[in-house]
Amino acid sequence: MHVFRIIKYWGNKKCILCIAFAFLSISCISQEIAKIRIDPALAFGGDFSDVFEDVEYIPLETTKESIFGNTTTFIIAEGNYVIWDEDTRYILFFGSKGKFLKKIKVDQYIYPSIYYDAQSKFVTVLLSNSQTQRVQNLHFDKNGNRDLKWLRASTPYSEFNFLLPLTENYFVKPNSCYLAPSQRANDSTINLIEIYKGNNLHKSFLPTNQKDNLALCTLGLGQAPLGNISKDGVFYTATPFDHLIYKIDKDTAIKAYQLVFPTNTSLSRKILNSRNRKFIDSVNNTKWYDDNTIRMVKNIFVVNNYLLFKLDRVIYFAGESSESNRQNDFIYNLTSGKLISFEHITSDKRSFYLPFFDKTEHFSIRGFLYDGSYFYTAISSLNMFTAKNNNNYKHPQYPEALQRYFVSQNRKSNPVMVRMKLKSSID
Repeated sequence: MHVFRIIKYWGNKKCILCIAFAFLSISCISQEIAKIRIDPALAFGGDFSDVFEDVEYIPLETTKESIFGNTTTFIIAEGNYVIWDEDTRYILFFGSKGKFLKKIKVDQYIYPSIYYDAQSKFVTVLLSNSQTQRVQNLHFDKNGNRDLKWLRASTPYSEFNFLLPLTENYFVKPNSCYLAPSQRANDSTINLIEIYKGNNLHKSFLPTNQKDNLALCTLGLGQAPLGNISKDGVFYTATPFDHLIYKIDKDTAIKAYQLVFPTNTSLSRKILNSRNRKFIDSVNNTKWYDDNTIRMVKNIFVVNNYLLFKLDRVIYFAGESSESNRQNDFIYNLTSGKLISFEHITSDKRSFYLPFFDKTEHFSIRGFLYDGSYFYTAISSLNMFTAKNNNNYKHPQYPEALQRYFVSQNRKSNPVMVRMKLKSSID
């Protein structure tokens, strides 16, 4: 079994709709939806130790062979780190303690996507060539060794579909109803999420119609972004603008929550519900958003009794700020209703007064990575050394790995991975 399966599915995709719920419907399921009112401007902050019970800083080995620029993308593969660096155009493999293992060159005009399949234990690299318009997928183990059993010729863009691993022999395929400006809307059902068993369609969820959902398919980019898939094959997604959160497994898509944001951050109902293509095109040709507008919610996790999510705003701001439109990553206590902004959490003794995420545009867009047990981020050495110098007077007690790092490395060294465990009870 491997992450990507090239498939051809001919025939009608049938879905029995039991309930039409304003914006989108799902197959054969009805339930009450918990509406959660979220005002980012009223989010609390706190100390690192109020939210996380454990942290480990893991410097990535810096040698002439392993040095790279930024963690453009990274994944966790059985505790190891696999990183795509756009500056050097290498995919690099590091061990769980940061030891450099191997790197793979990516040619110009090729843009990789990296995924990990916990079932097969494959790291799959999807290579998209913008010049030849072809796609190739390669398979590696967690140490960067190529698995030659999966040799496959590249495939044209038009024929390539990929499925992400859900659980044993089940895969999820995200679709899009995206409608380009002035493009004619189709009066047919597009399922934003499809589940396959092997190469055969098993279930279809989140059916939508371009004519009925013009705002979603144009201004909302026509997609419901996938979150991290848990070990038991569950993930969360949300539809743009109405922020309906679905809990999805191989058999069901359940409406779990609906997040309701302040009016000044939301798309108006007039636009959201419009079926007038000329009106939506006129909106699209103007600045229909401002600095606060939230397009969608993504990177959704439910851990213990907490709902974690990030806001995907139309405009991102990089850097530190207390302004509400720069707070994008949140944890919501489902019992007490308390909302915490990760951007408002300050480092303390437990985190050695070091940063636990880079306050940059990259983090604002990506957010945390979660493997079911730990949250991960990457910190540049520049920020690590700056924080160390600024907080020397606090006399932090660094663990051995960080002591070696600060003695042997410098501001230009490789980034440091941060692994954090959320507290089971957050006051």
